[in-house]
Amino acid sequence: MTTSPNIVIADIEQALESLNSTLPGVLAVVGTFWPPAAIIAKFIPLLQIAITALETVSKATNVTPTQAFADVEMHLTPGQANSPVLS
Repeated sequence: MTTSPNIVIADIEQALESLNSTLPGVLAVVGTFWPPAAIIAKFIPLLQIAITALETVSKATNVTPTQAFADVEMHLTPGQANSPVLS
């Protein structure tokens, strides 16, 4: 069985969206016993920003999720061209 990269990326995006809604609460509880978990919880909002950036580029430029990821990655890499959609 072969799976296209677009399906895999869509599955990853769905998993990240699910984590974004449940992981902060889980990490808050775990953070009472393991303090580094509370630090990790502070970075969870970045997941939503990353998902939003991918969705924005994908919809605005009508490209595949793989191409949208490459565009966002280039935008965030110093010395590379910025995405006009994200600028």
